Parts: sequence; structure tokens; C-alpha cells
Amino acid sequence: MRKLRVGVIGGGWIGTQHLINYQKSEEVDIISFADKSQPIRKRIERIFGIKEVYEDFLDLIQKSSIDALSICLPNFLHEKAAILASEQNLHTLIEKPMGRNTKEAVNIMNSAKKAGIKFMVGYHFRFSKKYNAVKELLDRRELGEIRSCNAQYFYGGPFSSPTAAPAEWKFDRKLAGGGVLIDSGCHMIDLLNWFFGEMKSLEFTHLDFQYSDSIEDYALLVLKYNKCMAILQVAFYPFVYSDRVEIYSDVNSVSSEDLEYPRKTSHYLKHSLRNLSRRCIRKKPISLDPYYFEIKHFVRCILDDTPPLISYNDGLNVLKVIEKAYDFSRTSQIIK
Repeated sequence: MRKLRVGVIGGGWIGTQHLINYQKSEEVDIISFADKSQPIRKRIERIFGIKEVYEDFLDLIQKSSIDALSICLPNFLHEKAAILASEQNLHTLIEKPMGRNTKEAVNIMNSAKKAGIKFMVGYHFRFSKKYNAVKELLDRRELGEIRSCNAQYFYGGPFSSPTAAPAEWKFDRKLAGGGVLIDSGCHMIDLLNWFFGEMKSLEFTHLDFQYSDSIEDYALLVLKYNKCMAILQVAFYPFVYSDRVEIYSDVNSVSSEDLEYPRKTSHYLKHSLRNLSRRCIRKKPISLDPYYFEIKHFVRCILDDTPPLISYNDGLNVLKVIEKAYDFSRTSQIIK
């Protein structure tokens, strides 16, 4: 069977993750890559051995003979790239957020619908073992009636790299679409929507601006899902990393941190030994990285003609919540 021919546009950290995990698949050939930076193009060409390298991502979409595309570009280029990919009938995995706002997301969605392509939004937390374990408990109704949820995601954001300067576009609200809420808050909102269904109302928003007057670096939201009240906190903390969900009912509670790998040391040792044996028989190693499972799922959806776990509707619904949060911060009114 012919391998899936894939192109990747954008060679930052996230684009590199896509390339690494496509390379792990025995069902994929990475055909082409695009980035406007010459040093990045040379690095990617050297590391991954990609022959077709473009400076302009538009050239790749229009000229490269590929079946599928990963869009790993800055937020302000998502709409243009995604619509052109649909027009070229390319199955598309677009990194979060789907667009800068709901208007862009609707345009992208309509274009993908018209083309009939497989379209998936890159919310990799849905492929994390701990969050899948939470979802399974909720689906089996083992926790009882859920009353409240605390969700948090703290990381360095644009300050994550100890050596590279922060990307300037991330501090321009027009280019980024917002600050930490659209950058990392979108991940947790997608998880909450996945766990509890459609948000009923946004009860409260607080935004803080420590590093920039243009984009928020801290956000606190209170969201109502049926009978569950969810408190979400996200922040750019340069020296802290934490992503977790805690769920409470009248009779029980669960933390995502308790569900990842109860015996981590023995688990990773077994995994390492399994990959060593795979290398001995010249098979590619298996990853525990959520990005690996995300890429694997996208590839299988195309090859098996099945719907992706994270659709354009999911990407749009996340942006609806984010727009309501930004509206609340301006009006201080509950938004249903």
C-alpha cells in the first residue's frame, strides 16, 4: 500500500514535533516542508532529509504532490493556509487555535466542509493518558454527579526558551488573537468541552497584564456546564509547568495527576525495554508522547476513512468560549 504523502508548514517547536512524529510512522513519507527562515529550512532539511523545501508555504500547498498537510504557522496565517489547503483537497491537521476568532474558524470550517477533506485541530491533551483516564471515568459515570472542576495550565509560553527571544507576533493582539487564553487556555477549554459537553454560560473572567499591555499573561474563568461549575486558570509563568484537572462530585473526586502512570518507574522501564527489542528487529520505536498519538490518529483517520476525534466544530466551540471570555472582561456581564 502506498504511504501517505505529507507536508509540514512551519518549523518552530510545534512544527518540529509534527515532523518527529510523522517520521516515527511506517505509513508516512514526509515529502515537503516550508518555513520563511533559511536557518530553519537548512536545519530541517539536514535532520529529516527532506528534499522538497520551500520558503513560501503557499508554494508548498500549490506545488507539492502531497495527500495531507500539517499547519504549524503563527495564528494570523491559519485562515489563509487552511482555506488554500482545502481548495487543493489536502487533508489538514491545523495546530491550535483553529483561528484568531470565530469568524476565521467559520471560514475555515466552511472551506473544509465544501472540500470534503479530513480536518483536525491539534489539541494534543486529548491524547494524553491521564486525560483519557479522566474521560473514561466520566463516561462510565463512576464519580457520581459532577459538581465542580478545577483546571489549570501554567507554562512559560513565549518565554519558554532559555536561549531564543520570544516571537514578536505573540505580543501583538491583532496577530495572535489574544494572549494566554487563546495560546494555552484553548487546550483546557477543549478538555472541559470534551469532558462535560457544551458550556451553558460564562460566569466570570479576570485577565491580568504583567508583561505586556496588549496581551494577557494570566486568565481566570468560571464556566457553567450543566450542574458542574468549572474554574480555569492559565498563565505564562516562565519557570513553572503544570497542567492538571481536578473533578469533584458529592461522593468522590479525582485528579488527573493520580491517573497518569501510578508506577512511573516500572512503566518507563518496561517501555524502554520494549523499544530496545523493536530496534533489534529494525522496527521504529513506539512513543509515549501525546503528539505521537495525535499524529498517528490523524494518519489512521485518512487511511481508514474515519472522522477525526477533534473536528472543526470542536475548534470553533473553543473559540466561542474564548470570545465570550474576552467580551466579559470588557462588560463584566454573564454571557450565555
